[in-house]
Amino acid sequence: MLRTPRARLSAIRYLDKRIPKNLKQAKDLRDKNLIHATEYTIKIINHEVILEKDDAKKERILKMADKMELQDYFFLFYPNKTKLVINALISGLSIVDNSNYVNRATLDFLISHMPINSNVNSIQENIRLVECASLAYTKKDFATLNKLQNWLFEHFDEDEEEIDSQDPTIISIVESQKNLFRKSMDPKNDNLKMKQGLE
Repeated sequence: MLRTPRARLSAIRYLDKRIPKNLKQAKDLRDKNLIHATEYTIKIINHEVILEKDDAKKERILKMADKMELQDYFFLFYPNKTKLVINALISGLSIVDNSNYVNRATLDFLISHMPINSNVNSIQENIRLVECASLAYTKKDFATLNKLQNWLFEHFDEDEEEIDSQDPTIISIVESQKNLFRKSMDPKNDNLKMKQGLE
């Protein structure tokens, strides 16, 4: 996702199928014995990756298995989440390449696995994602914009008269647009200006 643009579409589709959508689904996989405790520890010795059998580690994991919490879910399926996972998703939302299908598939992943009003991502992570995703408006691809709208606004009740200003969507949109505005005013950031049609 991060380094190979041509692999992004197949990668995000694979991840969409393989990663459980929430903690409950992950627990179901564990109960069906589809998440296994490893017997091995990965070590890097003299620039070589080595697998060492570690029975004690397996015992520790098995003891913790019935107490699976959100952090364990992140550890198993979203390693190094704030850097690796969020940056990979930002790569999938990138509008630099002509990659409408990748943008759509990444938004599908966000809709199904990381609803903006869930506790999967922090507000800061959502702000970064919304900042990148909102640049998609410049591409005017209807399907992408429709998916973006679903991710951001699907949880709103149409009958609600007032929207809570502390809603994660409102906070993420406001803060992301502030960030984009600051970047557009930075004379060093010519690329962003061109993307937004400000020049």
